[in-house]
Amino acid sequence: MSNWFLDYFTSAVTSRIFPPKKLNACKKSDNALKYSGQLFGRYTRFAIMLTYDSLMRRNKLVDVSYDEFESNMLWMLSVIVDVENEPWEWTLANKTSGAYGYFQILNVDWFQTSLNRMNNQIEAAAKYNNRDWYMPKFEFKLPLAMEQIQRDLDEKKTKEYIIDVRNPDLISALVVSHIAEASGTDEALIGLQTNPVDSAKIAYYRGHHLDATLINKSNAQLLNGKAFSSKNKSVYTNVESKIKCL
Repeated sequence: MSNWFLDYFTSAVTSRIFPPKKLNACKKSDNALKYSGQLFGRYTRFAIMLTYDSLMRRNKLVDVSYDEFESNMLWMLSVIVDVENEPWEWTLANKTSGAYGYFQILNVDWFQTSLNRMNNQIEAAAKYNNRDWYMPKFEFKLPLAMEQIQRDLDEKKTKEYIIDVRNPDLISALVVSHIAEASGTDEALIGLQTNPVDSAKIAYYRGHHLDATLINKSNAQLLNGKAFSSKNKSVYTNVESKIKCL
């Protein structure tokens, strides 16, 4: 059994044996219910834990348990896949944009940015000891499987290669760190607990969609559609139809 298969098998089985508590009031789409166990495993939860710890350290979360936060984050990730890749196909390719995979990654540089952001989260967590929540003990370093993605990048592998070969749970974890460390997403991640739909939309626009024309638009403009020109109006329409509380 290869190390990759063992890693993938362990992650997938763990996500099934220890599913998150069903605390989010919004139901997932049928495809999310069917496939999310294959995508969101221990690495995704590792990144969610780092994100929760970051918000707690900065006193931005009040009376929100880790279980609640994790449940809401996993729901947000599932609707992002619904937006980007409705059939939930691991190797789906967009022939127009070149985007690829569950999360429709546009270019290989995204991986380096995301790894850097996860490293920033880890380094910040390592410097802090006075927590008022129980954080499971772990070594404050990039997981070994993530280091393999760094080697892929050093070897000039393509985004298609990385997505095809590496555990999709790793990609999901990087999506979490990429969104969490993006400018303007703190309030969205906090807001998932009380207003999940609008908060997930803002997190998507600010931390994942990466359209330069939207950077300086207000959250209100993003939510009411006024931030979008005729050229990218379809993005807004797609988000409105996919990110909703079922």
